Amino acid sequence: MSDIASETHVQRNKIAAKPGRKPKEVWKFFTPIGQKKDGHQSCKCNYCPWSQTHGEPSSMEAHLALSCHKAPIDIKEKFLLIIKSRGKNQIINLEEEKSILPIKRKRSYQ
Repeated sequence: MSDIASETHVQRNKIAAKPGRKPKEVWKFFTPIGQKKDGHQSCKCNYCPWSQTHGEPSSMEAHLALSCHKAPIDIKEKFLLIIKSRGKNQIINLEEEKSILPIKRKRSYQ
């Protein structure tokens, strides 16, 4: 490919790319509802009538893993692992923060 052709190919890819974060994998199991408001989308579960006015991926993952009785077992297990690993990361982060904080000591007055 010539330099000019490769430059135009790169420019087309930049134009086609959407701004912002890529949607999380959990969105594959939910249907977007209505228009985006303040950068967030309402959603409805593809397996049951559960819906959310402010589609938060962590709540959606928790719903599939814990609450949705009609979701296939493999999907439930997948999101249970995601939630479990997220919990471990939060515990590790809290332990790191505690080790960084200064230790308060009593002052002895003499």
